Amino acid sequence: MVKPEPAKRKFTNEVVAVLLAMVGGGKYGAGGTLLPLAAAVITGFLLGRWSTFYIRRSSTNAFVLLVNLQFTSLEFRNTFLELIEPVCEDVRANELSKGTTLSYKVSISDKDPLMVVVLERYSDRENGYLSVHKEGKAFLSFRNELKGMQERNEVTIKGESYLETDLGYV
Repeated sequence: MVKPEPAKRKFTNEVVAVLLAMVGGGKYGAGGTLLPLAAAVITGFLLGRWSTFYIRRSSTNAFVLLVNLQFTSLEFRNTFLELIEPVCEDVRANELSKGTTLSYKVSISDKDPLMVVVLERYSDRENGYLSVHKEGKAFLSFRNELKGMQERNEVTIKGESYLETDLGYV
């Protein structure tokens, strides 16, 4: 006498049978015409599982800075972009490998070309931001130049700091 399969296993076997039918025929008779759909379903499932696992495990509660800059002319904005480029290169070359700077991105407003935002994400405030980033040679040189731009009223800077939550992703 054959023992009946547990309900969960029977359900899994039926799902596998349907997917196999989509790929190459079988008792459900799709004959391979649903191969792209079956591949998409399987890929979506696996990516969903992986990304959910990754996002939960990669949460850092980072220290985040959003620095908004309003320039008085395109010339001053372009000067700023030239000045910050070595900082961006230094961050990528030195801080990224240490794991202290998680993100460092300069963006120009799509509505006002005189507005720029710098998104900065650090592993923590004390080490990642204050010790490593703010003490970097490229940053110190850049900061002196930017301070001069502020004093000459070429730019207005407003910045805020935040502590990242586990909601969402970057």
